[in-house]
Amino acid sequence: RITALSGRADLAALATNLGRDRLSDADYAKNVYEYVRNNIDIEFRYGLAKGGRGALIDQSGTPFDQAELMFKLLRAKNITTRYEIGTITLTAQQFSQWSGVFSRLNESNQAVTVDAQAACQFLADGGIPPTCTPSTGALSSITLAHIWIAANSVLYDPSFKVHRLDNGLDVPTAMGCGSS
Repeated sequence: RITALSGRADLAALATNLGRDRLSDADYAKNVYEYVRNNIDIEFRYGLAKGGRGALIDQSGTPFDQAELMFKLLRAKNITTRYEIGTITLTAQQFSQWSGVFSRLNESNQAVTVDAQAACQFLADGGIPPTCTPSTGALSSITLAHIWIAANSVLYDPSFKVHRLDNGLDVPTAMGCGSS
């Protein structure tokens, strides 16, 4: 795992560490994608918030920030790169494993129930315009505006990170204060 450089984030040095000068375009693009995907946490807000450099410094950013970081790192090797903006439709399962939002979880098989209103409100609070199906009750799918990077005839989405879910800790019970 490569970590952010100390002090001021230096994109050129990171590009070198990721193989800009020694790898093929395809292998370098894969390294950049994996770096952003594995090291920059997601913030569920719409649009560019802190930019690529800010996402690198904070080790977190919106999908737009992460796309810009990947764009800048790919351009450091002069790889032709473009932004792709559109919508994505996710199942309740995919949305939950990406966002961590769920109302019920079976940890052993990762089966979730997601409250549609809660999911839509979660995204709307970050300025992300969602369409939830259905709009009440258990969510079956959710559609939202999103951004990707296109390079070397490949689409990359470094912000889509699938996580293993858990029910967490019942803090009051763990502290001996009763149940929540």
